Amino acid sequence: CSNYASIINDNNNSDGTGGIAGYLDGKTVDFCYNVGNIEGPENVGGIIGYVDFLDSDNFTAMYCKNEGYVESSMGAGGIIGGGKNKSGCSLNIISCYNKGTVSGKTDNNTGGIMGAQDPLSSIGCTFSYCLNEGNAGEYGIVPNASNTFIHCVSTKEYEEYYNGEGSRISNVDHWENVVTQLDNENKTT
Repeated sequence: CSNYASIINDNNNSDGTGGIAGYLDGKTVDFCYNVGNIEGPENVGGIIGYVDFLDSDNFTAMYCKNEGYVESSMGAGGIIGGGKNKSGCSLNIISCYNKGTVSGKTDNNTGGIMGAQDPLSSIGCTFSYCLNEGNAGEYGIVPNASNTFIHCVSTKEYEEYYNGEGSRISNVDHWENVVTQLDNENKTT
């Protein structure tokens, strides 16, 4: 799935605004691409605005790419604007790539891959092989450090995350392959 249109949501009662979907309860999203500008009041993402767990579900975003401008006053992310987790659920973001500028009112709710997380202490996201090349304020991947990071890199701020064993990340070939695969997939949609 892909979006090339600009989306401006001026409804202050909205749960989320995204290039592909505004609001999701669980599910899997893969091979999605956004180049449109996405703007809204709260939980705005290049791909998904807001992910919620009403049932005991899991959410996975895989091989998604954002190149559009994303703006929100609260909860702005290149891939996912915001999310709310509950016990027994998991949120996994795998091989996602942001190249667009992400602008939020505060840096603590703005990230190159994901913005706001609620509750902050227990959402427990896992970010694997994610890359941010866009300008996303102070936090290149996500503003909350209580997540699991596996080989994630934010080149814009020259941040490097370390895997669980503390070894340095240096897998440039992987990123070239992921970006090429995303570009090829999106040319066929």
